[in-house]
This record gives sequence, structure tokens and C-alpha cells, in this order.
Amino acid sequence: MKINYLKLLLVFICLLSSCKEKNILSLEEEKWLLNNPNLKVSVYGYIPPYLFNNKEGVSDGVFIDYINLIEKKINYTFDKIEYDNWPKLYNDALEGKIDIILDIPKTKERQIYFDFYGDFFKSNYVIVCQQNKSISFKNLATASIIVPENYAIIETLKKSFPNAKVETLPKEHDCLTALSEGKYDAYLSPQLVANYFIHELNITNLKISEVTPFGYEPKISVLKKNPQLSSIIAKAVRDISMDEKDTILKNWLYNEIEPFYRQLDFWLLLIGILLIIIIAIITFNRVLKKIIRKRTSLLQEAINKSNRSNEVKNRFIQNISHEIRTPMNSILGFSELLSKDGLSKEEQLKYIDNINSSGKRLIQVIDSILDISNFGTSEIEINYQQVNLSLLIKEVENTFKKIAEDKNISLKFHTAILTTDVFVIDKNAILKIYENLIDNALKFTNKGGVDVYTHFSNNKLEIKVVDTGKGIDNEDKEAIFEMFSINDLNTPVLDNGLGLGLTIVKENVKALKGELSFDSEVMKGSSFKVSLPVTKTTLDTTTKKSIDKNYTILIVEDAKVNFLLIKSILKQLKEYNLTILHAENGQLAVEMCDNYSEIDLIIMDIRMPVMNGYRATQLIKSKYPNYNIIAHTAYSSDGDIKKALEVGCETVLGKPVEIDLFKETIIKYLKSAHN
Repeated sequence: MKINYLKLLLVFICLLSSCKEKNILSLEEEKWLLNNPNLKVSVYGYIPPYLFNNKEGVSDGVFIDYINLIEKKINYTFDKIEYDNWPKLYNDALEGKIDIILDIPKTKERQIYFDFYGDFFKSNYVIVCQQNKSISFKNLATASIIVPENYAIIETLKKSFPNAKVETLPKEHDCLTALSEGKYDAYLSPQLVANYFIHELNITNLKISEVTPFGYEPKISVLKKNPQLSSIIAKAVRDISMDEKDTILKNWLYNEIEPFYRQLDFWLLLIGILLIIIIAIITFNRVLKKIIRKRTSLLQEAINKSNRSNEVKNRFIQNISHEIRTPMNSILGFSELLSKDGLSKEEQLKYIDNINSSGKRLIQVIDSILDISNFGTSEIEINYQQVNLSLLIKEVENTFKKIAEDKNISLKFHTAILTTDVFVIDKNAILKIYENLIDNALKFTNKGGVDVYTHFSNNKLEIKVVDTGKGIDNEDKEAIFEMFSINDLNTPVLDNGLGLGLTIVKENVKALKGELSFDSEVMKGSSFKVSLPVTKTTLDTTTKKSIDKNYTILIVEDAKVNFLLIKSILKQLKEYNLTILHAENGQLAVEMCDNYSEIDLIIMDIRMPVMNGYRATQLIKSKYPNYNIIAHTAYSSDGDIKKALEVGCETVLGKPVEIDLFKETIIKYLKSAHN
């Protein structure tokens, strides 16, 4: 019997303890509350249903219910301090005059000073404007916006629209009145607040134009300087159950914020969406497998093509090294031999000829690389000028004569053009066409020879290069003008060259609005034909009597060795009495033009320190427009030539210098200076 009584006593104690209100605070926290009996809560409320004074003049609303529930959980009653001015409330909180703020949204700036508690409900800010205006979220950045002082939305607006014009007034009704009077374009507030004040103030010319994505989430806050109270409020808010929260919300805001996940329609919709997604995934998976199989095949093909391309490019780099080292080896080797004693005159001339030939070959390789680097990024710029084609063909013949001799094959030029015939064409472009067609023919011809035909008829310049070389396979004919395509990966480097020549020919023929065609038969040879529209004139061969007068030439060149080379060439013009001046940069050239009464000719380098040749030419031409200026530069691309002519140069001579052409050009402009 004693045991039964004991069991009953234990059951009674358990029932009694279960009826007792659960205590969520520690003894230290309870003691702290007893020692702080006058903790203050701010009550700033005139907006139903959040926080407002009811008909009896007593504070009421969602947050009053929440603070009452918190008081019950911690067994404490706060002093409620009413405010009618938000800025004063906020400042008092910062100064510690009140301990808890009700109904305050969290912002980044406020988090510096306050701890925030409670996810009670969420609403969205709306845009209010006049009835006759249409202010949307998209054009909010350009609108003038009015909001109450110290409201959280100010920080949000400044972050989202840094350039927006945002101003403040003390209270909501001040803002709406100013908006109604047309002083501002828009006002932002939670939807319930906007509706309440528009109705309360009986303003008829305002409307809610759009709901924004900015959320209004009011919370309860405690100053960070009061960690004990923060801990107590945090525990109390965490202890508010879902049922307790729902009871408060159903009492005030049920229609606005009833949790969507508790509605049957939501779950039916969600299940339907999930079924559709599952069916879509299964269907998509089947389609994706087919696509993957197809893409895998295409990817493998692309990988094979990429690998081939990489091999070709690697081979191209090897060929560049070979094509540069070969003429450089000849130049350096024969230069060293020239320094040896005991050489005959014939041997010296032979070595010099080899050096010149190799130098020209090196320049051609470099020019080819530069040309290719520009293809696809910019169009070839054409500079039409009068060209004596007979002289140009002679230059080309001299360039390739040694190469043909070394291969023991013939190189013949058949030119049906008079030495007095002058054609209006881009000299640089026509030279590249000749050089690359002949170079390509010599490269693939090991016996027999190469014949170059040039004639003019019906305003067309016809160029044909015929070789007895290896020919072109039918499967390769469509690709021979593509970059690198001529390279055969199984062919030795020595036979390949750079594989760029025909690409350069094609691009220059296209720029000159000409036509390019070819015939080829394996092991019998190839024939390439170019047809270009040109205008022909006749060279004036009448000689003018030399004028017995001194000539002054200004050489503008920063490299001393280049100046000495030009000076040495000019000294060979013994029939002219030349005075040679030297300026080491463009600025000195301008000053020398100012100091000398007459200069007959200026030879202008382009790349120089202090002031480049382009700028110097502009300044000299602006002061002395009759001065003849010849650009002499390593910058010899189409764009460089065009720029030199645009700033005022009469013509452009490239580096390295071609002595005969250089002399002819100097004589031409010296004579024109005295005419």
C-alpha cells in the first residue's frame, strides 16, 4: 500500500508541475529584471493594424499583442512611452532613454546600434503618385521621392538608386500632402500604411501605382549596449509558438498574410507543378541523350580538327624559325668572310651579292608575317600612285635571281611593257603579288623553270606565273589560298616555307578589285593568273637642264648608323652640290627649319624620341607648306604609308634602303624643289 501511495504522489507532483507556467529565463536573468523595474518600450503608433491608439485612447495593434505576450513569458511589465515623432524616438533609443523599440524595420545602418528580433510578418512597399501620373519601379531612379525622416526605406532607396532624388519630411501626412500638391513625384510606404493615410486625410488625387520588390519587415529591437535585455527578448521571441503567432495575425492581419503553405490550393498547385516537372525531366532526358550523342560526335570531329590545326600552327612556328635563320646565317656568314684578308675583288662582290639577296629574303619573310597578322582585323588600305612597272619588275628579278640560280632552275621575265609606261596602282600591293607568286613557284619547282609574263591591254594588267613544279592535288585546290593550308605535315620543313604566300596574293588582288585564277596538274606544274584594273600614263622623258645651285637636305634620323648610311648614299650624287644637315629627333627638325632660310628636301624618320616623324611633319608643313618631305621608315605597312601621306609626306621609302630607288626618289624631289 505504501508503494501505491508513493506512485500517486509522484503522479500528482508531475501534473502540478506541468500546469505551472514554463520558465524560459535563467536565475541571473530573472534577478536582472528584478533589479531593473522601469524598463521602457516605445509606442509610436497611429497606423492600424500595426500599432495605433484605439477609440478609448489606448495603444493597440499587432505589436501591442506581441509585447504583451513577451511580458507574460518573462513575467515582467514594461513602461510604455508614447511618441508622436519618429526622429525623437530614434534619437532617444540611441541615447539609451528607452530600452525597446516596437515596429522598426532592420537596415544595415541600424544593425550597428541595435539587435533585431522576430519575423512577425512581411509586407511590400508601394509607390504612391498623383492620379494623372504614372510612376513605376523602372523610372523610380529619375523621380523626386518623398519619405518620412529616418525611415528604413531611405537606406534601401539610396543603395538601389544612388542618383535618385530622395527628400524627407517629419511625418507621413506631411509627405502625402506635399505629394498631393505636386511638389514631388512619388511617395513610398507599406501598402496598408499608404491606404490608411490616403483615406484618413481624404486625399482624392493620389493613387497606388505599383507594388515594389522592397520588403517591409518590422521587428522588435534592443540597443546593443544592453546585452542582458537582448538575451531576454531573444529567448522570449524564440519561445513564441506558431499557434501563438497565428492567433495574433488572425486577429489583425489574417487576410493579408495567412501562411501560403497552410492552404490546400497551394499544395494542389505544388503537386501539379511537381508532376509536370517530373514528366518534363523524363522527356528532356530522352531528348538530351540524343543531343549528347550528336554533340559528342561533333565534338570529336572538332577535337580532331583542332589537333590538326595545332600541328599546322606548330609547324608554322618551326618554319618561321627556319625561314629567318636561313638568310640570317647567310648574312652573318658572308659578312664574317668579308672581314678576312686575301679575298679577290670577284669574291668580295659575290659575298656582297649573297648578303643583299639574303637581306631581301629576310625582309620578305618579315613582311609576310606582318601582313598575315593584319588579315581579318582590318582591311588592306590601298594608296594609288604612279609606278614605273618596268623598274619594279627589274627589282623583283634581282630579288629572286640568286634563289633560282641556287636551285639550278631558270627564271625568265617576259614583259610586254615599255620602260616609259607608268601605271596608277598601289606599288606595295603589286609588289607583294609578284613576289609571293614567284616565291611560291620557285619553292615547289626543282627542275625546269619559272616564267613570269606581264602585259597590258583593255585597261587590264595581266600577270601570269607559270612553273614546271610538283603541281597541286585536286583535293587541295580549294584550300591553297587559305592560311597555312599549303603545309603538308609529312613534307620536310625545307620545302614548305611559311605557307602564307598565296593567302597574301589573294588578299591584295581582292583589295585591288582584281581577279585571281590558276590551273595545275600534278607533276607537270601550275599556272597562276592575275588580272587587275589599272590606268596607264606615259613617263615624261624630257630632261631638264641642271640648275647650278646648292641643295640643302635635312636628314631627321635618331640612329647614327642610319644617318651615316643615308649620307654615304647622298655623297654618290656627285652631280649635285649638297649641304647635309642632321636632326636627331622631330623637335630638333622643326627648330632647324625655323633657323635655316631654305631647305630643299627633308628625309624624315618616323619612330624617334622626343617627337616622332608624324608630328614633326605636321608642324613643318603648317609653317612651310612648300617643303618636300620624304618619309624613310621601317614602318611600311599600308596603314603606316597612308598615315605618312596624310600628315604631308610626298612619298614613303621603306627600310632597309633600296639604293637605286632611293637615289631616283631623291633626284626627283630635288629637281621639283627648283621648278
